[in-house]
Amino acid sequence: MPYSSVIPIGSVCQVSDQLKHNEIDYVHTPWEWAVTPLQALIDAIDDDGQSFGLEMERYDRNYTVKCLRYGHLHHHDFTRDIADDNRVAPLSIEEITQCRSKFLHKMSRFRDACRTDGKKLFIRLGGEFREPIAWPYIGDPEPLAFSRINHLVRTLERYCRSSDFVLAHVRYPSLVSVAADEQLDQKVKLLTLPDSVGRTSVGDFAPWASLLSSLDLKTKASE
Repeated sequence: MPYSSVIPIGSVCQVSDQLKHNEIDYVHTPWEWAVTPLQALIDAIDDDGQSFGLEMERYDRNYTVKCLRYGHLHHHDFTRDIADDNRVAPLSIEEITQCRSKFLHKMSRFRDACRTDGKKLFIRLGGEFREPIAWPYIGDPEPLAFSRINHLVRTLERYCRSSDFVLAHVRYPSLVSVAADEQLDQKVKLLTLPDSVGRTSVGDFAPWASLLSSLDLKTKASE
């Protein structure tokens, strides 16, 4: 593998699902199973994740949990009540404390990977995702501006203390358009996936295998 680390950074679980399916080792970051708007990601990195778990509430008719400090969703981190249509049960201090501890631990892994020598590969799917929903096939009403992707690049440069990385920014063109308001940073690979046939949360395996192979990652399809 040509990278020291493969690092999923949202916006939904599909990236991690596909890396896991293809048995690609990756860094277990705070965002691997979260639902994360672009600005929430930037804010958490700028803050070194210190506000994870400090202020949360049930959200979207209690079907998920929102971090009020950054704005991402904890869709898989809290107990659900099967008798209440699988809504999230009232949040307990114990679960909140466990969630904060887990996310701080994952932030530590992210920090170590970012600041270790060698070229890193960051992978993100989606656009701004300003109104997070735990589903990968939500259209963004506004185009994703190149300046916003470059903002993420600058954030990663500051955090990594290095420019030795690639940012693979992936999108479904029918859901997320782009606006070339400035020149895109050379470290960015802007990649697309065809519309999903199955529309499952994990995505379609063949197109993802092709995309990951284009990044010089070994997939099941290439074995």
